[in-house]
Amino acid sequence: MAERTASSEPRFVLGPLTLYAEIGVMEAWLENAAPGDELRYATGPALGREAPAGQLARQWAEEGEVMLFQRRPGPGKPLEYVARRKEPPVKPRAPRALPGRQARPLLPLPQDFAESDEGRMLALLTEAAEVGLACPSNVQLARQLDLNARSRAQYLITKLMRAGLIRVASASSFDGRVVTIVSSGKRTADRQGGAVLWRERTGG
Repeated sequence: MAERTASSEPRFVLGPLTLYAEIGVMEAWLENAAPGDELRYATGPALGREAPAGQLARQWAEEGEVMLFQRRPGPGKPLEYVARRKEPPVKPRAPRALPGRQARPLLPLPQDFAESDEGRMLALLTEAAEVGLACPSNVQLARQLDLNARSRAQYLITKLMRAGLIRVASASSFDGRVVTIVSSGKRTADRQGGAVLWRERTGG
């Protein structure tokens, strides 16, 4: 029997691998992305079902945060798996941790929080809750805080919810959104229940 030579041994070639974005990078992107911004969270021939980056992207899509799609940048190029930021949803994201990862504790508020857009939004909502007014619409909030768009107002509310500073009931700012201030437990009035509507500020 002829002895097997080295040339007859099977040869193995390493195929293209899928590369994934780091989870921390993805989370930081979501917190700061504006509607329409895109994140390439994976590149390669196939997206692994158990890959943490893919799981996180699918979680965002289920919660209405992003739209997921694939694209090929050119002939012979690997597929890119992309998340595109949508308008932040009214309801906060559920604090679900990926397998093997614990949810991060809330960070302390920065010293300049009160002067930030988030801080001014919280102060305005707190004032409405203190005096029993209904929560302003996004248009009213944007006008009160001199924001460039009502979507910015919704984005700030979403950030306050994620930080655990407020809770929001209702699916829309137009049908009586009720905001609860977590620190005091006070809440804005129910607009549909005949509560006093938001009064526009005039003058200084």
